Amino acid sequence: MELNGRRASKVYENDWAYFEPVHTPSCAAFNRSSKNSSFLLIIVKSSPYHFLKREAVRATWGLISNHSGFFIRTIFVMGRQADVAPAALEKLRRELRLHRDVLIGNYIDSYRNNTLKFLSAVQFSFDYCREQRTVPYALFVDDDYLVLMQNLVAEVKKHDVSLLAYPFDRYPPYISAGAVLLSSQAIREMYYAIQHTRLYAYDDVYAGILAKSLDLPVTHNKNMRFWKAALSENDASSVICAHGFEEEGLKNIYSELRRKIPGFA
Repeated sequence: MELNGRRASKVYENDWAYFEPVHTPSCAAFNRSSKNSSFLLIIVKSSPYHFLKREAVRATWGLISNHSGFFIRTIFVMGRQADVAPAALEKLRRELRLHRDVLIGNYIDSYRNNTLKFLSAVQFSFDYCREQRTVPYALFVDDDYLVLMQNLVAEVKKHDVSLLAYPFDRYPPYISAGAVLLSSQAIREMYYAIQHTRLYAYDDVYAGILAKSLDLPVTHNKNMRFWKAALSENDASSVICAHGFEEEGLKNIYSELRRKIPGFA
């Protein structure tokens, strides 16, 4: 309901009004880039006491602000300090002034409040810099992770779809196109629907779009295996098809099954 701009009819379990941060990172330098679909926000879950971890991130992969046409912003999320020594508090204040890349939620920083950090990250990503727009992509990661930016950007680009190509915020249910079993009725309905449905780059998603428009049920069959796994003699009695075989592997497993199982096709 909210996705369509309407307010929920039920009382909220978690009202965002109660999760306003006490400190937000600077956004001015990234306002232009965030309007672009090629924008990636990385929010690192940290703690007020993890100065050295944040410095390590800033000195390594967190330095990267542009890669392969993507604008990248890395910030840190944490809670408030409890019973902090004056020296440590001043150190944190200097860090906030110097880097301007920290988001602080209005709750005590503790292990049991990690879920609140997740909420803070979602809230900031949803309404980036209070400009009433959601970032195209966000990675939430702990402060003891190494992020290989080239691989992250490659993964994002692999799934990057423009609104012109697909003007919706999510895909309908679909089956991986490696193996799809269709009835005669489904074939006929899809044949006619294709005449009225814009083509889409991913065939499995396109089939899902057609099925959604036709109210055709999309059903998983556990005996049509997508994930590669070794096939045993017992599997041969139920598995319809299996994914992930190179040329020699296909020949070998087929010969082995024929040799071991009488009457194997």
